[in-house]
Amino acid sequence: MEGVSFTLDQFTETLEKYDYESEIGTKVKGTVFGTETSGAFVDITSKSTAYLPLYEASLYKLRHVEEAGIFPGVKEEFVIVGQNEIDDGMILSLRDIQFELAWERCRQLQAEDAVVKGKIIDANKGGVVAEVEGLKGFVPFSQMSTKSPGEEIIEFEVPLKFVEVDQEQARLVLSHRKAVAGIQDN
Repeated sequence: MEGVSFTLDQFTETLEKYDYESEIGTKVKGTVFGTETSGAFVDITSKSTAYLPLYEASLYKLRHVEEAGIFPGVKEEFVIVGQNEIDDGMILSLRDIQFELAWERCRQLQAEDAVVKGKIIDANKGGVVAEVEGLKGFVPFSQMSTKSPGEEIIEFEVPLKFVEVDQEQARLVLSHRKAVAGIQDN
């Protein structure tokens, strides 16, 4: 190329010296440059493309990445969770970062002995499953102050307190009884 003081080989060699971290688990900053029904395309300034699949865009179930605030031009921190075998592009996640933040928030709320709202999403023979801060937690029937069967309160929001927050064991145990007692004491 005329007027250029280096060759294409020299340019490629220089780029390789400054290869960006692209290992799984690495956090990277990126800018969304396109969205589609199944995810978003992200510029992470590496030599390959990066893609944020819909299921990795949020802790919550979404129909489109825009529901998570993902639009072209948005700058965000992502974590690399995989590599696309077809084009060697990076697969990104916001969900993993949100997951860590949700556990941190639950630990903080437990330390503050805070009452939180949880949505009952399922029931089984031992209790109910509630969603709090995007995480699923278990509320044993012994910790429910209502006598209603679990199936009758699905989709209801109830006040809850944290009994156990153990990220390593993926255990989140909650109490409706303690939350109600705390509210009545105030």
